[in-house]
Amino acid sequence: IWFRRNGEIVKNEVRPLIEDLDELPFADKESIDFQAVINAASGNLRISLSRGCPFDCTFCSNKALASVYSNKARYFRVRSPHMAIEEIKRNEQRFTFRTITFDDDLITLNRKWFHEFFERYAENFAYPFVCNFRPGTVRNEEILLLKKAGVKMVYVGVEHGHEEFRRRVLRRNMSNESIVATFDLLHEHGIPCHANLLVGFPHESEGHFRETVRLSRRLGLSKDNPIGVPSPFP
Repeated sequence: IWFRRNGEIVKNEVRPLIEDLDELPFADKESIDFQAVINAASGNLRISLSRGCPFDCTFCSNKALASVYSNKARYFRVRSPHMAIEEIKRNEQRFTFRTITFDDDLITLNRKWFHEFFERYAENFAYPFVCNFRPGTVRNEEILLLKKAGVKMVYVGVEHGHEEFRRRVLRRNMSNESIVATFDLLHEHGIPCHANLLVGFPHESEGHFRETVRLSRRLGLSKDNPIGVPSPFP
């Protein structure tokens, strides 16, 4: 926190990151009408089981937030599978909902965690859910587990179709072929999916944009696939 005292600006030091998220209490949702929030979202509960991200994508707020901390290696943290399940159960006891959205950017990053969590999820719940993941972080067995657990929709971070632009400007180090392979796997198992796409970056030419169009066609995206525009902050 920064504040002004006697005409001078006082800047507090950055507090250390809480590395073990299991130490944190579950979010206090009783102090507001959280059921109204769920109802306004057509019965959807949004929940985050992790904090941060280990990647360095230039357009993402995580890059700016991670740069505040000296120990960037520990910026990405996640609750244990056991406590993640307990958090969902706590919500289940207090609220009525029909679906869940996991807002975590990288729910597939740690394979051991992923398998343990979704095996437990399939045993305890029957809520259809939406999640996000990065191309190249799932294999056939992870897709099968998502399907078993009741996945409703997957959002995959593609962002741009020009491979060199994506690597150099956005620092998204992945090939178009790995992106196509990820979507092929999802289509093969009949899992609905959307690509996270952005247009209008600084330095982006019409030619760059057309490469995004070409890649989108290869991915077999639906006509209602959302497309965003980046909103730079100073």
